[in-house]
Amino acid sequence: MTRPLIVALHGVGSSARDMAAALSPLRAVADVVALDGGDPFDGGGSGRQWFSVHGVTEANRSRRVLDAVPPLLDRLDRLAAERGVAREDLVLLGFSQGAIMALAMVAQGLHPGPAIAIAGRLAAPVIPAGGDPATVLLVHDSDDVYAGRAIRSGQGEARCRGSQREPRPDRWRQPRYRACHLYGNRGLARRDRLFPAKSLIKG
Repeated sequence: MTRPLIVALHGVGSSARDMAAALSPLRAVADVVALDGGDPFDGGGSGRQWFSVHGVTEANRSRRVLDAVPPLLDRLDRLAAERGVAREDLVLLGFSQGAIMALAMVAQGLHPGPAIAIAGRLAAPVIPAGGDPATVLLVHDSDDVYAGRAIRSGQGEARCRGSQREPRPDRWRQPRYRACHLYGNRGLARRDRLFPAKSLIKG
C-alpha cells in the first residue's frame, strides 16, 4: 500500500459526505473513504446513524454498539478486499458515534490496526488478547467528561492514566492497546513530538 487508507466513520445524524468534506485536507497524504452509517437517523433529517440513540441508556448502549459491529466489519472486509489491502492496514477514524464504533472494534479484537477516535467513548466490553497492541489515538477536549470517564473506567477492564492538562502517551492495561490522549489545540500541536504520526498511519 503506497498511501494510507483512512476509513472515516461519521457522528450520529451526519453522513459520509459531511465527514469526507471535513477530512478533505488529509487527501494530500492519504486516501480517505467515508462510510455512511448503516441506518437512517431516527431523529429526523437526511443523516445516518450507526446505532439508535433513541431511549439509549448506560444499560443498553453496549448492546446497541455490539449489534452494529458485524455489519460494519463486513463492510470493512469488502473494502479491504476491493483495495487489495489487509484489514489491519486500514486506519479507522471515527468522530463521536463513529469514534464509539472504532473503539468498539478495537476493544473486541476486531481491528488490530491503527484507530483514531475523536470525541468518542469506549462503550463496548474489552476482550483481553495477546500479540501486538493496536495503536489508538484519542482526541478530545479537557471538558469532555464522557470521554475521560468512560476511558478510565471500562468496568475495570481497561484503564488509562494521564493528565487532563498535559497530553501524554499511555497504555491501557489490556495488552491490545497503546493509547495517546490529546486535549484541545495545544495537544494537537504537540502530537508529533509525543506520538509520531508514523505509528498511526503507515507509509
